[in-house]
Amino acid sequence: GFQGFQGKAGSFGGASFEYIAYLSTTSSGDPGTSQVVFNNSTVTSSTNMYIDNTSNVDSTTIDSFMSTISSVTSDVKGFVKISKKNDSAKFVTFQITSITDNTGWFSMVISHQASSGTTPFSDNNVLLVSFLTNGNKGDQGNNGEKGGIGVQGHQGYTGYTGFQGFQGMQ
Repeated sequence: GFQGFQGKAGSFGGASFEYIAYLSTTSSGDPGTSQVVFNNSTVTSSTNMYIDNTSNVDSTTIDSFMSTISSVTSDVKGFVKISKKNDSAKFVTFQITSITDNTGWFSMVISHQASSGTTPFSDNNVLLVSFLTNGNKGDQGNNGEKGGIGVQGHQGYTGYTGFQGFQGMQ
């Protein structure tokens, strides 16, 4: 029989949402509906990312998903991969260490992990923004047992005897 056509390439694991790149500004603040902004014009040098709570497709909100990532108790909350839609070879991946809900938009503290270039997409490009959560920090383990008593050290050398003083006058 006839073999079917190959399907489209899949997205990075986790939840993916469509956004518009807004690279004309690096200011902290509400990026605007369906937009994502970085705090540095060289995307890979960014330490903060600002994203609207509403994606570009069907006005899907990301509030509950961002709340899930924010609640992770590990130092690293998760990862975000931003890639150009229909060109997954242009991407940047960041580690997320904190998320702030600013009512209608989110700010994230991020650090660069991997990318295809320093600024792999342009202003107004359609992007796929994919979030992946990290696991919660595990419980602290039990204390170990007390160690044995160590070996006694060596006896030190005896010092020299000093000179006898002079006889005093009578």
